[in-house]
Order: sequence, then structure tokens, then C-alpha cells
Amino acid sequence: MNENMPPTDLGKPEATSPAAPLPPVVVPPPRIGPTPWQGGGIGLLIFVISVVLCYANPIFFLIGFAGAVVSLFYKGYRTIFIGYILSLGVTLLGVIIYCSTQPFDIK
Repeated sequence: MNENMPPTDLGKPEATSPAAPLPPVVVPPPRIGPTPWQGGGIGLLIFVISVVLCYANPIFFLIGFAGAVVSLFYKGYRTIFIGYILSLGVTLLGVIIYCSTQPFDIK
């Protein structure tokens, strides 16, 4: 040891314990999956891609829907399904509004 260092009382129990106990540190558990906004965006992206690819082959719409349904089985990824269904609902509402404003002409 260095001669310039003062002697320490580490051997005594009162020197090693603090004067007041520290509160326990609470560490939140890690987040599983995307945030709700990211999950909704992923659901929207799956919907848009499946609708665009649906023009090539209608099976792609079912694949996109199946992917959204599979996300329900994973706890942190359920917002993907919510984003997909919200996108589908908004699209159907837009189609209904558009079709109701067109003249009904059967020949």
C-alpha cells in the first residue's frame, strides 16, 4: 500500500453498511414487440401490400389477412391485427361512401 493513504476501517461492519438503506431499483421489463403506433403502421403496410398484390392474384389478400390473424397469437404483436382491421374498415367505409354518391343506373 501507499504510505500517503489513510488507513481504512473496512474490516468493521459499520463501515461497510451505509447510514440509510438505499431504495431498491425497479427495472421495468423489456418491451415485447413494436409500440402500438408501429404495430398499427405494420398492419397498414400489410393491408396496402396485400391489396396491391390482390390485383395480380386474389390469394395475396388472404395471405395478408392470415398474417394479421397470426399476429393475434403473439402477445406483443396484437396491434398489427388492429392496424390491419382499422385499415380494412376505413377502406370499406370509403368504398361505401364513394359508391353511394354514384348514380344507380341498371340497364
